Amino acid sequence: MEENKSLNMLRDALIKLREEGKSFVHIRSLENFLDEQETDAIESDKDQQLYLKFRHETILAVNIAKWDFQKEGVRATINSGQVAMRAAIMINGGAAVAILAFLGHLVSVNSSEVSGIANAMFAYIIGVLCATLSTGSNYCSAYVASSDKKEIFYFFNIISILLIIGSYSAFFIGGYCAYNTLISWS
Repeated sequence: MEENKSLNMLRDALIKLREEGKSFVHIRSLENFLDEQETDAIESDKDQQLYLKFRHETILAVNIAKWDFQKEGVRATINSGQVAMRAAIMINGGAAVAILAFLGHLVSVNSSEVSGIANAMFAYIIGVLCATLSTGSNYCSAYVASSDKKEIFYFFNIISILLIIGSYSAFFIGGYCAYNTLISWS
């Protein structure tokens, strides 16, 4: 393609010389003309290569920035999930320990009222179980996050979120059961 362009330029230059009334061309002048055309072609190729290199580097930089942004988003999601799981385990576990201490005292005083508190204890245990299962689900989502399987990542992430919501709900239910039991004693 470049050869045809060069030949056409040479042909156009010869036509222009003929129109100017010249009937012959010095070989040295023709060589100078061809050297100029070759220099222009080389400069054009360099410009084209520079443009392509710049374009490639720009696309690469944009893709790296997108990948870094996605990676940080996944990392932040996983870290937030871990914080929520730790909090859920702590509040449900702490509530279960408090209920156990209260049950120990209650059994020594009045063993007939233990069943109401046992329901609260059971809810707290379910809350700890949900938070612990959420930890495993969060691990699975972190494991899959580095692959191209985004659907599986989202699946495990949603399961983890639902389990944490279940854990907090269990804490609420346990608290409600304990509250109702305490109210019924008065």
